[in-house]
Amino acid sequence: MSERPKLKLENTPWQQAMEIVSILALLAMISILLYHFSSLPDRVPIHYNALGEADGWSSKISLFTLPGLGISLYILLTLINRAPHLFNFPKEVTAENAQEMYQIGRSLNTSLKAFILLAFCFILWESIQTALGNQSGLGIWFLPIFLLGIGGTITYHMIMMRRVKKSAAA
Repeated sequence: MSERPKLKLENTPWQQAMEIVSILALLAMISILLYHFSSLPDRVPIHYNALGEADGWSSKISLFTLPGLGISLYILLTLINRAPHLFNFPKEVTAENAQEMYQIGRSLNTSLKAFILLAFCFILWESIQTALGNQSGLGIWFLPIFLLGIGGTITYHMIMMRRVKKSAAA
């Protein structure tokens, strides 16, 4: 890993789009929570079972956890993306394939960041709606869609990495 080249990479159009989605999801979480906070009851759902039913409740201030985690996740993954030479790749990174491997790794991180932040935004919205009595949880489809989204994103990017040649001549 110490032999891997350190490259300064620009964001691809996809990565730029995922950054915008991530920022919009963060802004939406903060806006939604601030807008609804005063009308929320003192107890709100904070945990859901595998069927998407609320099974844990706490004070409404606990809803700030999701935007807080979202901001932390955004900062952490953004900083990590600055050092793709430290990523764990499914195949050898060489001087010839480093740029392509790094870009795929960065796309994986930015895609996961956007997907998770959108999921946080959805969970926050659903928690608020459940607390207000407008619905009763996340729904049965949330967990399978979330897991398929995460798994599909990782699988797609791993396949793309495995297709990268070791060298220009290979």
